Amino acid sequence: SFAVDSMMFPIAGYIMDKFGRRFTGIPAFMILGFSLVLIGTIDSPLIFLTGYSTLIIASILSGIGNGISSGLVLTLGSDLSPPDNKGGFLGIWRLISDGGGAAGPTVMGIVANSFSLAIASYSSGFIALIGIFFLRFLVKETLVKKTKK
Repeated sequence: SFAVDSMMFPIAGYIMDKFGRRFTGIPAFMILGFSLVLIGTIDSPLIFLTGYSTLIIASILSGIGNGISSGLVLTLGSDLSPPDNKGGFLGIWRLISDGGGAAGPTVMGIVANSFSLAIASYSSGFIALIGIFFLRFLVKETLVKKTKK
């Protein structure tokens, strides 16, 4: 997953700067959400793959989805920060995003412990759908296209 993730960094930056932040974020959430749902299907009689092959495919997809979204949160924060207080804004932005990065695994761990790993995986996929909705309908595109002279 990490190898695929790392290979996506330059591609993600190019796509984000050429086509926009939402153009990378929405597919990234779709791919990452699907990979998390796929983890929940390991050893399911409904899937034709073995547990090992499902895990490998989910890992590759997870790397692609995570790699495409690399830098998305900080780029959006940088785009939205006010010119007169970029540091203060980005500090609070990071506090909130890092808080989500800490709370997410904790909440999914509680879900997995209370129900099952599959339910936690499906829940993560559902949260990805909510993220797609937010990016599509509630987050404005922050890329400012430069005109050629």
